Amino acid sequence: MEWTGPRYAELVEVMRSARLRAHERDGDRPVRGFVVNPEALEDRDGQG
Repeated sequence: MEWTGPRYAELVEVMRSARLRAHERDGDRPVRGFVVNPEALEDRDGQG
């Protein structure tokens, strides 16, 4: 699989924004992984 092109750039942006939002929400707690789907990330917010 070729990791280039607009789809990969879009994926990188989504992952970066998800990690940034997780960092803002969780403070200094390390992020073990990140959710690529922003809706799934929002769903996780209400579960503590």
